Amino acid sequence: MSFLAIIPIWLGCLAAYLGSEKQQIIQHSINKKVANSLLLIGFLIGSFVFSLSYALASSLLAAVVVLMLALVCHTILSVYVTRPWLFNAMIVSLLCLIAGVNYVA
Repeated sequence: MSFLAIIPIWLGCLAAYLGSEKQQIIQHSINKKVANSLLLIGFLIGSFVFSLSYALASSLLAAVVVLMLALVCHTILSVYVTRPWLFNAMIVSLLCLIAGVNYVA
């Protein structure tokens, strides 16, 4: 279940990165208010899903750690990855696969 909590935080960080003027994925950055709102919504959804498995303080700490990791990954990897949308789709698919295997096992 905790792998599913990473996905909305990852996508929220992607939206926040796309709101930056220095991003290199799309030609024009998206509106900063929309990007920051999507980041906040993704963080809250991720924290809620984490709280289904852990205590509130632990779930918030895990969400903050995932947030920091995702922001760094989007910033660093966007320069080296030639197809960032394919890379992000692969990460989300991998997390869903791991979550499914974890849920079944």
